[in-house]
Amino acid sequence: MIGLRSDNSGIVLSSAFYLGELKSQEAVIPLMKILKSSDEEEPRIAAALTLLKINDARGIYAIKKAMKFDES
Repeated sequence: MIGLRSDNSGIVLSSAFYLGELKSQEAVIPLMKILKSSDEEEPRIAAALTLLKINDARGIYAIKKAMKFDES
């Protein structure tokens, strides 16, 4: 969870990956924040993939909304 708040995009990406592997429900809200507000494309994509892997209804909804506004 701490890795998601890092300034290092590599740490954010690997943290998102492992949280998805663990299907961490605690990570849903922080991942939704990354999906919505990250200036970089890679963390947004990683957040979306992780939310999809976690399969939480809030995360799926956030992905659907992001698809309308994010060209990534």
